[in-house]
Amino acid sequence: ASDLEVIIDIVSNPSDVAVLIFKYTSVEFSLEKKNKSQKNNTNFVAVAKALEKAGGIIANIDHLTMGDTVKTIVSGARCRGCDISSETARYMVEYCSFDLTSLLCELEKVCSFVGEGEIKKDVINKICARSVNAIIYDMAKAILANNAEQSMNILDSLLNQKVKEVEIVWEIAKSYIDIYRVFAGRKANVN
Repeated sequence: ASDLEVIIDIVSNPSDVAVLIFKYTSVEFSLEKKNKSQKNNTNFVAVAKALEKAGGIIANIDHLTMGDTVKTIVSGARCRGCDISSETARYMVEYCSFDLTSLLCELEKVCSFVGEGEIKKDVINKICARSVNAIIYDMAKAILANNAEQSMNILDSLLNQKVKEVEIVWEIAKSYIDIYRVFAGRKANVN
């Protein structure tokens, strides 16, 4: 049986206490069969119909947008007696993580440090844990700048943090793709 048939069989005959979660972080689906721009949509619709036929419930829980995340950070800081500008909150998201749980922990640390008043970027740089993705991006920039010493220091730091080599290579590749897109866009005079 194909993977699709196995999944349809599972959702067609659930136990009374079953909770089945499909998490897709990079693929969007729609319950509308007409959506031909999404290759996997036909399979998703088939699984959704089998699930609904068995009495299941489908909930689409979207990721927070950057704007929503920034608003959450700004209001969270305000609730803790601090102020943070939208620009600084955006910087905090990019510096730390897009994971809301991690961000709220970092916000708690920053607010405890600041006490009351405005949260600035320099405090975020001092207090918050930097995301591995941001560190690896800095490593990619150091490699492009032919700064071997900085590149090796960053690599050594990552390996000491037990970051897997495969993750480092993958993130460097993604960084180079981003850098190339900027280069190609500039060359084509695209903003």
